[in-house]
Amino acid sequence: MQTSALRFQGCSRGEQPIPSKLFFQTPQDLQEFRAGNPQAAFVFPVEHLKQIRELKDAVIDRGRKDAHKGLSGYLLRKEKVPFIDGNYTDAGKVKAGVRRLLENAARGSEGNIYLIGVEAGVFQKLYAEASAAVSISGKVRRPSRSFKAALTRNFANETLLQLIGRYRVPPRLSQAYVGGARDVQLVLQMALAAAGSKSPVLILGETGTGKEVIAREIHYCGPRAALPFVVVNCAAIPENLLESELFGHVKGAFTGALADKVGAFEHVRQGTLFLDEIGDMSLSHQAKILRVIDGKPFSKVGSSTEILFSGRLVAATNRDLPSMMASNQFREDLYYRLRGLVIRTPALRNHPEDIRTIAIHLWFNKIAGKKARPLSEKVLRELKAYPWQGNVRQLRAVLAQAFALFGEAFRVEHIRALWLSESDLSQPPASQPVLAHRGPLWVDHLNHLRQIQELINAIRENLSPLVRRRPLEESTVTAMRQSIQNRLDELDLLCHNQERFKANSPSGVAPALSSLISSMKYLHILLQKDVEGANNRMKTLERELKEMEAVITRAADKLMRMI
Repeated sequence: MQTSALRFQGCSRGEQPIPSKLFFQTPQDLQEFRAGNPQAAFVFPVEHLKQIRELKDAVIDRGRKDAHKGLSGYLLRKEKVPFIDGNYTDAGKVKAGVRRLLENAARGSEGNIYLIGVEAGVFQKLYAEASAAVSISGKVRRPSRSFKAALTRNFANETLLQLIGRYRVPPRLSQAYVGGARDVQLVLQMALAAAGSKSPVLILGETGTGKEVIAREIHYCGPRAALPFVVVNCAAIPENLLESELFGHVKGAFTGALADKVGAFEHVRQGTLFLDEIGDMSLSHQAKILRVIDGKPFSKVGSSTEILFSGRLVAATNRDLPSMMASNQFREDLYYRLRGLVIRTPALRNHPEDIRTIAIHLWFNKIAGKKARPLSEKVLRELKAYPWQGNVRQLRAVLAQAFALFGEAFRVEHIRALWLSESDLSQPPASQPVLAHRGPLWVDHLNHLRQIQELINAIRENLSPLVRRRPLEESTVTAMRQSIQNRLDELDLLCHNQERFKANSPSGVAPALSSLISSMKYLHILLQKDVEGANNRMKTLERELKEMEAVITRAADKLMRMI
């Protein structure tokens, strides 16, 4: 059976149904579809009920609904997938009935799906309303006068969404990358298309949106599943070691090369090599990668023996590669060679209807365990109120912290406290009032102070060789100078950000920051000319760091009293 449908998810009365597709031919297909769409109701034209009845092993026919009774009594607490002739003559009553059904399902922690047939005219009205709600109004400039179609800003996305339903999503994939929103389903369909292809794949998306998950599933859902899947994080490996990590080296090739090393390109054989954060790779390494992708042989560091790469390449980044190409930070030829197939993983804030489903999945499968107490409705509603700049990774981190600190019975107040402690957040949740003072929110101030404290800790760690007062090797001094330069760049940025807080920030922070920058610059000069002088200067710097910490503490106390 294949038909257009409307997908209702969650229990919020403000949510609009989402146009989607129903596609299943066997009872197994339906079971897999249910696994990927927990706690959802699907409304479709009633004439398709006949095809659903043929899936006898997976469904239960609830007959025709009484016009005066709700859906819950017919569809809840069934082992199989229940379906019903909705017997509705009004589109508004359909939406109200389905939302009431999902509210009752949520209260009972039921994760089934519900299939509801309605009269064709009612369905067409609902579908038209839903399509209008998800469309973005406004036309863009047409490519030519002869092109008559009214292009909308989401034309490309709407066209790609027609892929949904082309491939049957296996349980493994739907459980690894959870969500029922159209953008999520599109990612799953494109991942399955990539799994059957030999072309390189480029995965684009913000941090925490599951790029590595999709790369891994492309490998394990394809014909290379029995071969190695090798991950190289281009951002986590120092530039001088990345070439060895990718291509390998022979014993004695450089200082510290005590044995032969097999590089990632050789180790992967005919499997899949995943280059994560490829946007952080230097231009020289990009050129070498390009040669390998083009089928040219490579050699290990220190060797002349040539090796051919015969595997599959998948790359990912959270960087804006077109902008990097424009500023000559990323090779254009490599970009177009990598993008055999492009998959964009959506930010969680772009499909908030999935926050509930993802939170429940993480809770039972990654954090608390299958037998854990379910998350309360209040907590689930609270989670949905946040924009989650860190996406699914941040959602998981907050839930894990809540479980570790407060156990299974943690409350909404605990979630709010952990939310405010997150260093990358600057906006309060929608459920909380914004404090009525002008300028940035007080959360921004605390976030800024926390960043300064973290930077102080990093400075102490970088300059620890000076504290020990032992003879310093030239390489150690060079490394410290580079670290100081990096910390100075971060201090300059924090000092710039401090300008935003002039109106409301506690006094003392800006002058202390300026003083610390001056001391760091002086130490940077001493390390170049007078290492012994730098050793002596370290006492003064340590005293200034302690004073900076005292300023931070006072400022934080003052801000907390403002709350």
